[in-house]
Amino acid sequence: MDFRRITRVKNITDKLHEKDKREAYFGKNVGDKFKLHYPDKYRGNILKTNKGDYIVLYQTMGINNEKYVTHLVRTIDNKEAPEEKKPNYKYGRMVELIAFVKKEIPYKETLFKNLNFTNKGWGYAASFENEKFVPQDKLEKLQKHLVEIFKPYMVK
Repeated sequence: MDFRRITRVKNITDKLHEKDKREAYFGKNVGDKFKLHYPDKYRGNILKTNKGDYIVLYQTMGINNEKYVTHLVRTIDNKEAPEEKKPNYKYGRMVELIAFVKKEIPYKETLFKNLNFTNKGWGYAASFENEKFVPQDKLEKLQKHLVEIFKPYMVK
């Protein structure tokens, strides 16, 4: 896996569930293809990730509102995928699940702990190439770190 293709991080916290039940995309298995939903207000962000690039997904879960890194997905095309079933999330992007770690990796135990992606709001896929989020002298270290933490959860 080319670590340089890990280019974005996205908060997928599902605010519609009760606090102790928030587990977005937990019904998926490694290798599954599915629609990654984006809020309507971030529709313009959907196609900013290149085909074949990876997005790290994290979410807030549990009664203590802890953040967890939960999924690594790869974009499989360059198309916007309409969604009719989710109000305020009418658009998405088809992705393939590369690694799924459930609640095994607390956000605060990753190199993300010193970075702040949360100010972009829920649903935005923040780019690692944006100096505002990731200092460029730390980019390669972050990408390699992500490969290492996801590697045990990938299909070999």
